[in-house]
Amino acid sequence: SDVYKRQAEEERKARCMDMMTINEIIHGIKEPTNFVKPPVNYAQAPKVKLKLRHVYGYRSRDCKNNIQYLKDGSIVYHAATVGIVLDKQLKVGKFFSQHRMAILAIAFHPDGIKVATGDCAEKSVIYIWDTTTCSQIQKFQGLLEKGIKDLAYSSSGDYLAAIDMSDYHMLAIYDVNNAVLLASSKIDVSLVLQVAFCSENDLVTIGKGHFMYWQMNNKSLTSHKGQFENKNNCLGCIAAEKNFILTGNALGELYLWDDHKIVSEKQIHTKPIDCITIAQQIILTGGRDAKVNILDKHFSVLMSIDMNDKVYDSIAPSVRALSLDRMGKNLLVGTLGSEIYELNIDPSSKTVHKVSAVVKGHSSPQKGANTEMRGLAIFPCGNKCATVSEDATLRVWNLATRKQEKMILLVDNVKGKEIAMNDMPNSARAQVVDIGPKGELAIIGFKSGSVRIIELATGSVKYSKVHFDSASVTVIRISPDENRVAIGYANNLIQVLDFPAMDSIKLLAGHKGSIIQLDWSEDSQVLHSNATDNQLLFWNANTGKLYPNGSAEFCDEKWATWTCIYGWPVQSLVYEISTNFLACMRSHGCFDRYQLLASGDENGLLRIYRYPCLKKGAEYLSGKGHSSPISAVKFTQDDKAIVSLGPVSYTHL
Repeated sequence: SDVYKRQAEEERKARCMDMMTINEIIHGIKEPTNFVKPPVNYAQAPKVKLKLRHVYGYRSRDCKNNIQYLKDGSIVYHAATVGIVLDKQLKVGKFFSQHRMAILAIAFHPDGIKVATGDCAEKSVIYIWDTTTCSQIQKFQGLLEKGIKDLAYSSSGDYLAAIDMSDYHMLAIYDVNNAVLLASSKIDVSLVLQVAFCSENDLVTIGKGHFMYWQMNNKSLTSHKGQFENKNNCLGCIAAEKNFILTGNALGELYLWDDHKIVSEKQIHTKPIDCITIAQQIILTGGRDAKVNILDKHFSVLMSIDMNDKVYDSIAPSVRALSLDRMGKNLLVGTLGSEIYELNIDPSSKTVHKVSAVVKGHSSPQKGANTEMRGLAIFPCGNKCATVSEDATLRVWNLATRKQEKMILLVDNVKGKEIAMNDMPNSARAQVVDIGPKGELAIIGFKSGSVRIIELATGSVKYSKVHFDSASVTVIRISPDENRVAIGYANNLIQVLDFPAMDSIKLLAGHKGSIIQLDWSEDSQVLHSNATDNQLLFWNANTGKLYPNGSAEFCDEKWATWTCIYGWPVQSLVYEISTNFLACMRSHGCFDRYQLLASGDENGLLRIYRYPCLKKGAEYLSGKGHSSPISAVKFTQDDKAIVSLGPVSYTHL
């Protein structure tokens, strides 16, 4: 959203350092007394392989009808900058990773193999790619701007239509076989949402107060406006097949069109219709009333499915996407809650025989809601991680099976409703999390300044208290001896408490900016911390004493973790004046006699350096896939994988 972009830019400027600041930081840090100068190749990229293994989440908040069965039975969808082809049974994915900005639109070729995806770049890019190899076939760029809102193939698959998000919502039609632009036209200044071919040379665009019937002839486009008369003209979705044109409106009504005139209508849902699919002589509709309706072509309801049913366990069951397999027996349902379910259905008996969750993810906020996902913790044992976000949930993920093991609601009366994120209280907007001894407890910090301890087995709250009113919790770290916890806040303070009793020990004051990161020494006696004031400060965890010369005094200290973005072993990050690094973490063990440093920056790039990384311009391995700044990076306990969070895309990789 524009609000998020403005706030992000303000935060970026606040963190941005000039050379004087960099020199002050570098001058103020001291190398270990017995440090041996590393070999010449230490500034080279580490000799490890980095490969995207899985993407958790699915973009649904501002996208519709963006999931599809492929010819081989796998499914294709998108999240962040990645096009994803998923084997449902094995939970193994293949990835198309050429986009550099978030994918907003996807279209499915009739052959069940090729897809087209469009992103939100200022100079928007459309790729056509093969889902069997995830390799690029065609690329279109140049005409369309400010993001691709929707894409559609013609019935033959020879033509691809695209609409952009510029002021006049440009329509472009491409010949995909010859990779040329056939025709283009400005559409309307009103909100244009979708496009669909109704024959090989005719197509329709729809939106808020908008229905336009287009005809393509000799590379030119002519159009006719739709005639609504006194009917609701707020259209949210369209499906068309051989001049059989259907649209859904904001009242839950389904319109049948002949050219640019409405010839039939029927109330199908009680809230806006967000997706329509025509498949095998039946019509499928999905709405914000959390209903999936299956109709014949006379609009008679053959079957209705309520996604509010507890069997689906959906936190936000408003239906955003539908896809029926070629046999007509399995149905994919995408929800506002970033979930994809597969239903085995029998419309003749009105029965759902089996339900499986194919994809789970944190709920994406609705358009205009300024919310993020920042909380990530790795379990001390077992191949699992925990995430929290402002969707008021704590989730536990099994990294081996790639499944969500548990979801705990952090606020009442959310589940089963369309989430109004702007109305979510700050006391439920989780910011950060850490996992206690043996993986039994989770300690969570919230935007309101409150802290909770939750027993993971039962979901029961063991502790809950507002420590600083309206001062968001920004970081939580449990000590290596597991007896204390350090909590950083947006009001520049750090609190040290007994854990899990949560009796206050000391309040650490000295930073002049919001706390970003902190680490414990191996003996749990000392803390160091970073804040938006660009300082690295050192503290006695028992007395709360600030050490003015801490960098020199603790230059030989052994740290249980290293997550601070300023300091002696991460100088390469400090030297990168043009890039803001938001998170980093040192590996637990060594690779070929050196450790690794994983870092995430404001451009969504994951970087892997050798640790310590001391030289300006040190080389690194890069990992792409995030469409927003990386808010957290963590090595798993065995160092075989790295988990990273995209706060705005609501995905973790």
